[in-house]
Amino acid sequence: MTQEPQPTDAGKRRWPHTGGYVFVNDGERLPCTCLDTCSVPYCSGRCGCDACSLAFTITLDEMGVLGPDGYTISEEEGRARFGPLWPNP
Repeated sequence: MTQEPQPTDAGKRRWPHTGGYVFVNDGERLPCTCLDTCSVPYCSGRCGCDACSLAFTITLDEMGVLGPDGYTISEEEGRARFGPLWPNP
C-alpha cells in the first residue's frame, strides 16, 4: 500500500488553515511539499510543489489571466504584475 505524501513543515506554515494541504475537488487534497529553501513567499510551484502550482494556476484563471489558449497577457505584463511568481516560458 502506498502512503499518501505528507505536507512538509514549510508546507504547513504556507497553508496553516488546512494543515499544509490544498483542497481540489470532492475532498481530494494535495500536500504542500515546499521546503525551507523555497524563497518565494507566495509560491507558484516553481520549486516543484504540485499543490502551490495548482493554487497559483487557479488564481491566474480566476483573475482572467489564463485563457483556453494560454495566458491572456504578455510575458512582460505578467512579470510586471506577478514578479518572480510568473511562470517561466
